[in-house]
Formats: sequence, C-alpha cells, structure tokens
Amino acid sequence: LAAYDRSSQAALISAAEEQRNYILEHFPKAGWPNLELTQYALGQKGKKGTFCYLLEYGSKALGSLKGGSAAKHIIYKHGKKEGWFFPDDFGNEQAAWIDLREGFLKLFKLADSENWQAADAVGTLRTGPALRTKTLHVYYPDEILPIYSIDHVKHFMRLFELDNDSSYSTVTHNRKLLEHLKSDARFDGWTTVELMYFLYHWSPPSKAQKVFKIAPGDDARFWDDCRDNSYIRLVGRTLAT
Repeated sequence: LAAYDRSSQAALISAAEEQRNYILEHFPKAGWPNLELTQYALGQKGKKGTFCYLLEYGSKALGSLKGGSAAKHIIYKHGKKEGWFFPDDFGNEQAAWIDLREGFLKLFKLADSENWQAADAVGTLRTGPALRTKTLHVYYPDEILPIYSIDHVKHFMRLFELDNDSSYSTVTHNRKLLEHLKSDARFDGWTTVELMYFLYHWSPPSKAQKVFKIAPGDDARFWDDCRDNSYIRLVGRTLAT
C-alpha cells in the first residue's frame, strides 16, 4: 500500500463514475416499477442501450461482468433462434420478467433498510449473483465494492484472513470485505472503486499462487502405497506421477 500510486488509476476511476452516472440517468431507481422487458434484456437486435447491455458492456470501468453466458442476466433474447431464455418456472418471458422486476424492487428495499444479508436470497435474483451485486453497486456505490465474482471476493478475504464460509452469498461476502477495508484508517477517503482497483493491482486473483494439500489418508496411512506405486492423493483425489 505504501508503494501504491493512488493516482495511477485516475482515468479509469473517472470513467467508472461517468459510466455509473449514465446508467442512473437512463435507468433511475424510481423508474423500475414501470420498466419494460425490452428496456432490460440483452440480445435484442440493434438495442445496445438496455440495462443489461450497459451493465455488462457499457460500464467495464465500473467492474467486470465478463464470463459465462447471458444466462447470468436471468432473462435474455436468443441471438441465433426465435424466442427468449427465461427460468423454467414461468410460462413465458413476460411472467418471468414481472417476477424478476419485483425481485429488483425488493432488492432496493432491502438495501434502503441496510438488510444486506437478505439481499442474497431474493426470489429469482438468487440465480444471478453478479447481476444483483453490480446492480447494487450502481445504486448504492458506497455500500458495495465493484467486485462481482464471488471467487474474487473470497480470494481477497483469504488474503486478509477474514471469516470465509463456503456459501455463495455474494453480497454478504462483499460487505464483509468492504467493512474490513473501511476499518483500516489508511483507506480513509477512498471510494469503493478506488479500493477495487487497488485490490486487483495488489493481488490479481488470476495470478494467485495455488497451494495443494497432500492428503495420504488419516495419519498418512496411504503413504507407503503412494510411494511404492508412484501416485499422490490431493484432498481426496488421486493423481499419477
């Protein structure tokens, strides 16, 4: 941290704020009760101004949503065939959209009341962890770090030796990490976007060292067999040498 040049990411931080403001201008929170599916979803020909398009492609400086398929947005228009993708629980895309929109509205209410833990269990949004986390950052930028991959959040939590359970509660873990950073006076005055860029500069998850535990059974009872037959056991898996 002492060697980090805080101004080094100034251009990206400025771009992130511009991109967030653009989303807020076109999708104010007050407009969500009447938001239409066509304003929300990816995959519609010629429509690059939808909420999901801006979230994934129009605000990269605000944190990445790359990876996986468009299914992370829960509803989207098929690109190579007719019709829509939506959860099997619904009879058509409009029914799915009404439910999903209600989920976003509930998410905002929970955030307004600072009930962050419940935000990970909101209806259909449960299946879109990155979607709900980036949406929350857009509307509550001081309360959520712009880090939307649960694996990345857990990576940073491990580095700080924070309590890190096996759940995929993205918002809850994000908040734990943010609260830890806020408790460090050296980060006083830093925005959540600045904190995000510092963390990725300090220890990018993709470059993290992987440590494997050799586990030749209780009290090493398989050790002789591993040695004699040229294999090792890693946390229940057997690898030939």
